Amino acid sequence: MKRKFAAALCLLFLSALTACGGQDIPAETAPAIRPTVFSQDAQDLLDVLGGDDTLAFFDYTVEAPIRSISTEVWKYEDGSWKQYGHVFGNIDPGEYRMGFRLTPSGYEIFDISDTGHNTYTYQDPIDFDGSGATISTQLGDPREIVCGEEIPLWIKTSSDSSAVGGVTPGDFRSIDCTAGLALTVTFSDLPID
Repeated sequence: MKRKFAAALCLLFLSALTACGGQDIPAETAPAIRPTVFSQDAQDLLDVLGGDDTLAFFDYTVEAPIRSISTEVWKYEDGSWKQYGHVFGNIDPGEYRMGFRLTPSGYEIFDISDTGHNTYTYQDPIDFDGSGATISTQLGDPREIVCGEEIPLWIKTSSDSSAVGGVTPGDFRSIDCTAGLALTVTFSDLPID
């Protein structure tokens, strides 16, 4: 299954690159992160893979003074949000793509560039079943990258209550829930040693 998903991920990346000429993607005036816009063929492939709230992709553009990136996975446990996954590294100016996938056994983070991709897998199952209500959301509009500012990208929470209010990625730490998982990214002007 992992090989099929890796092959599909590569196909998505290639089809997104070849489909860019036919899409109206606004030029960014500053470094920004935004949800990935796929061609119809790539979107169809995502749908076959179960492209629901368990799979998300984001494109981002960085330029000087940005020198590093840190992606964190947060898990709600014992009444508070705790960091459970951390992928970080130095970054050169350019355009990049990242992905996140929630799996039955945990979650994966993908770093994708024109030279290839890396997958970081965490075996840490999250039990969203058995709760009264589950809600998920992700970044919907482009967001300007500001050095040192945490940008929430994706969140999924569940509650014993059958009523769940509106949730935005930015306020995930204030949600009253019984289980939760969130993905954030922070860019810095300092290199990582």
